[in-house]
Amino acid sequence: MAKQVKTKKNFNSFRSYDERGEGFKYIGPRRKEKLLDVGFVASEISREALKKKSPLFIRLAMEWENFVGVALAQTTQPAKLNQTTLTVKCQGPAAMELQYMIPQLLKRLNETCGLCGDQALTRIKILQDTQQSPYPPLKPACSLPSKILSVRPTVKEKCELELDKIESEALKAIFQKLLLKK
Repeated sequence: MAKQVKTKKNFNSFRSYDERGEGFKYIGPRRKEKLLDVGFVASEISREALKKKSPLFIRLAMEWENFVGVALAQTTQPAKLNQTTLTVKCQGPAAMELQYMIPQLLKRLNETCGLCGDQALTRIKILQDTQQSPYPPLKPACSLPSKILSVRPTVKEKCELELDKIESEALKAIFQKLLLKK
């Protein structure tokens, strides 16, 4: 175990850079402005946002992609939260896809947000919106280089390799006709 040495420092006395000696270099003038706490600034900003929308709605809007998935999040967005009803704006065929997902989505939203009893979401109302989303389309986190994509065999190539394993010539001919139709 290392020995602890107590040192006495006198914080009350201020020495200028000249008095400190050659070991210290002049960095620049001291700060005159007071630094603000990040939590304080963030709470001021969020307070303005929370005046208009409930914290639950803001959480839903921020984590919408996690709830519905990346593909559906590009064409849908939560519009309004009214007691136990969530209104969602959709574009095009996303409304049909979202309609089928409603039971799973309600369960996922209630479990994730900790809603139960009277507070639980019971209904999702879908509005078809023809306007473009204010959010830009999402790009994939990483894209594979074209060299890697060209090395991977396509579905047709995989099927042709599997066809070579078939011994029956008649069966092989039938599958080849099916491949040509695609």
